Amino acid sequence: MATTLYAQATGNLSAITWNTAANGSGSNQIPTSADTLVANGYNITLDASYSFVQLKQTLNGGTFIPASATTLTLTDSTTGLVSGSGVTPPVVTHSGSGVANIVGLLVGTTYTSPLIGVTGSGTLNVTTNSLLGQATYLAGVLSISGSGCTVNITAGQIVGGTNGPAIYCASSATLTVNGPQTAGTLPAIQNSGAATITLNGTSTASAAANAVSNTNASAIVKASGPLINNG
Repeated sequence: MATTLYAQATGNLSAITWNTAANGSGSNQIPTSADTLVANGYNITLDASYSFVQLKQTLNGGTFIPASATTLTLTDSTTGLVSGSGVTPPVVTHSGSGVANIVGLLVGTTYTSPLIGVTGSGTLNVTTNSLLGQATYLAGVLSISGSGCTVNITAGQIVGGTNGPAIYCASSATLTVNGPQTAGTLPAIQNSGAATITLNGTSTASAAANAVSNTNASAIVKASGPLINNG
C-alpha cells in the first residue's frame, strides 16, 4: 500500500528510521517503490539506486543527496519532486563529484526552492517527459551553480514559467539539452554563468521572452534549431 514516510534523522536512506508521522508517533516502515518520502528537515543521502512515487520537503526543509553512480526514479504522474513552502534548499541536491541520474516528471511550484540543485563538480543526467517552470522560483526548477559540473537533460518539453525559468545556470557548467525549449513569461533556459550550452531541439520564443536567455559574454551557446519567434 502506498504510504507517505517521514525521515527521522540525517543519514543514508537505507540506515535511518522512516515513520508514518512527521513527529515519529506513527509506525516505522521500510520505504518501498510505492511510497512517497519526505525529508522532514533532514539531509538524506540516496546511498543506492531507488524508485519512489515522490520525494518531498515540508516547512522544515531538508534535502535528498544522490550518491555517485546512482539512479533516482520518480513515478508520480504530476511531478516527482515537491518543494516545501518557505525553505531554500532544493528537494534534491547533487553536491558531489560523481555521476548521478534522475528520471521523472519535474513540474515547478510557487515555492521558494528549486526542485533540483547542482552545487558540486559532478555530472547529473536528467530524463523527463516535462521540465516545467510554471509559477516557480526565480532560480528555476533545475538550478546549476556548481563550478565545472556537467548537466545532461533529455526532455519531451522544457517550458519557462511565470516567475522563473525551467533551468537556471549561474556557473561554468557544461549543459547539454536534448528536447524542445519553449518560453513562457520567462525563458525556458536562463544563463548568467560562463557556461557552455548545447541545445538540440526547437527553441521557441514567446511574446514575453526568448526561449534561451544569456547575460554572460563568456558563455558559449550552440543551438541546432530550428529557432521560432512568436513575439
